[in-house]
Amino acid sequence: MPILGSFKLNLLPKDKSTSDDSNYYKSLVFQAKKGTTKINTEQWDNMKRYFPNGSIFVGFNKKGYSAFSEKSIKEYSLCKIIANEFLQCKIGIEGLYYDSNSNKFINLAKKTTIRSLKHELLIEVLKT
Repeated sequence: MPILGSFKLNLLPKDKSTSDDSNYYKSLVFQAKKGTTKINTEQWDNMKRYFPNGSIFVGFNKKGYSAFSEKSIKEYSLCKIIANEFLQCKIGIEGLYYDSNSNKFINLAKKTTIRSLKHELLIEVLKT
């Protein structure tokens, strides 16, 4: 089973002490690739099946980090994918989060996917 990670975006109320159901969150799941490791068709199909419009492959080599989204097989800068696609709400799955207690991804539709998660990067934004 591949090792997965996720980028999670939380939009929180200005006053963090007040929590309500209007908090917004979404996730972008990634599978890491090192060096020149190829992404095969089965890996793409699995990521699209489990996380449609919410998954990328992240590569690391001598030039730094790069990313491949399911929308394009073209290699992009990881920073550009995060800034121009994920934070602009063009990719990512709304309501998706990882529950570390049950070792499952859970989304708003209450569907669960059992997948192990190695890393999670959380981005929190306060409402103005």
